Order: sequence, then structure tokens, then C-alpha cells
Amino acid sequence: MNMLSVNNVKAARDQQGMSLFPMLLLLCVGGLIFLCVSRMAPAYMDNQYAETALKSLSNPEGRLDELTSRQIKKQLSAFFIVNRVNSQIEKSLKLHERKSKLLVTLDYEVRVPILYNVEVVMTFKNHWDSSRPDDCCKAEGEIESQ
Repeated sequence: MNMLSVNNVKAARDQQGMSLFPMLLLLCVGGLIFLCVSRMAPAYMDNQYAETALKSLSNPEGRLDELTSRQIKKQLSAFFIVNRVNSQIEKSLKLHERKSKLLVTLDYEVRVPILYNVEVVMTFKNHWDSSRPDDCCKAEGEIESQ
């Protein structure tokens, strides 16, 4: 055997690629990541709709001062129904009237089962303050720290 054919055999052996075990491990990790993303994405999408609903309070068709708490809840509830938002979000809706401002809070958590008894807990805190409508959907501590 000449030197050229020995180098070709060695080069072919070094370029075999990934073996079965690392390939299966890579597929399992990729599958787990896909599973987590596909199970968690709907909760984040619902939260985006909740933020949009709160932001819609900033420029309503009528003046917000003229609406009662019940009418505001009804308006947000209709938005949630139209956009098929999780009913748990609607249940966590709270309105606080203080002096000359209105504070609307949507603080809730979502538990999503991943595998067997493993769950992911996602916590969402959305606040809308009529005195600072541009700071929508940030918790009070986040607004004060800016």
C-alpha cells in the first residue's frame, strides 16, 4: 500500500460524522426545546392580547372619565372574548379608583404541564394607570425605577 492510499483511508475514517448516541441526544434536546416552546407560546400570546386590551384604554372612542368601572370591565371582557383569551386572565382583572386616577391590574400566573409532573409557572404583571397611560403594562415597581 502506498502512502497516498493510507492517507485517504485515514481521512475517510476521520470524516465519518456523528455517531448514533450523540445524534439521539441532539434529537432529544431539540425535541424538549420544541415541546417547551410549543406549550409556553400560547400563554405569552394571551399576555400580548392582555397588554393590547390595556393599551386600548389609553385612547377609547369616548372619554375614559365618563365610563364606570363596570363599563370598563365589560369593554375589556368583550376584547378578551373576541380574541379568545384565557378566561383566567379575565378573572384576575382588578380596577382601583384613586382620587383622580384609575389603576387597572392584570396580575396572574399560568401553569403549563411539560412532562408528567414537571410544570412551568409563568407570572405576568400588567398594570395600566390613567395618570400615566404611556407606561402601560409595566408593574408599578418597573415604572418607578425608570
